[in-house]
Amino acid sequence: MYKARAYAKANLSLNIAGRRGDFHTLDMLTTSIDLYDELTLNFREDHKVTFSIEANGLKSFSPKLFTESVKRVLPKVNEAYHFTGVDVKLIKNIPSGGGFGGSSACGAAAAKIIAKANGAEPSKDFLLSLGSDIPFVYSGGVQRVQGIGEILTPVSIPELLLLIVKPKQGVFSRECFKTYDKIGTKGEADIDNLIKALQSGDLKSANDYAYNQLSESAEKIQPNIFKIKKQLRALGADFVVMTGSGSGVCAILSSREQGEEMRSKLAKKWWCKIVKTLPYGVEIIE
Repeated sequence: MYKARAYAKANLSLNIAGRRGDFHTLDMLTTSIDLYDELTLNFREDHKVTFSIEANGLKSFSPKLFTESVKRVLPKVNEAYHFTGVDVKLIKNIPSGGGFGGSSACGAAAAKIIAKANGAEPSKDFLLSLGSDIPFVYSGGVQRVQGIGEILTPVSIPELLLLIVKPKQGVFSRECFKTYDKIGTKGEADIDNLIKALQSGDLKSANDYAYNQLSESAEKIQPNIFKIKKQLRALGADFVVMTGSGSGVCAILSSREQGEEMRSKLAKKWWCKIVKTLPYGVEIIE
């Protein structure tokens, strides 16, 4: 039996760089955060696949969609790392549809477990074949992520404390990118200067350099994203940005006390949690 924790991610900025075939190429500053899904795999010899799922009050999470996605991935994983059957247990903490990498966490954790069991690390191409976020979620830390998720450049910034907030409804990435193709964006992140500002601890300048070019599209689909961003700024957050394709929003905090005060005012209406950034990705714990 193997158990792994796959940590959520937050995008501190996101630019659309172009297209490669059917995919948009991206340029993002992305960090792991200490919110995780826990996956346990127990390999068996009778060719059966079983599922046990605890969703920890995440009403938007669909166990059916999860089991269907795992069943689609397993043949690809089995092709690279041969096994027969498996018991899958998931403890789900990362909300779906929030831009926190919740749909990628299980795939990244499974790849780490199977690599551990077989004594061979997966190739970046294999991880990318499981999903564009999986190479980052697998390796984690703070990285500049480019291309379709295959270009990862580690970035050194101080540990950050974040308040992450999400409305009940999520945003489907495909719908968000489709909307982006129609309406475009009004801004652009300056990621080089964003990194320098974060390294110096200048959150106000960092906010000026930060942007998510999917914001307009996600807010058109889910207007509560704009409301959350406005509320966070009204409560004193110097740095606020949407993560991924939404619907989650991140605010960098100056202190835990500031975060607790904000959370107390937002938690009655929105899902929210105080998290810190991490220097690593998936970890084997058993």
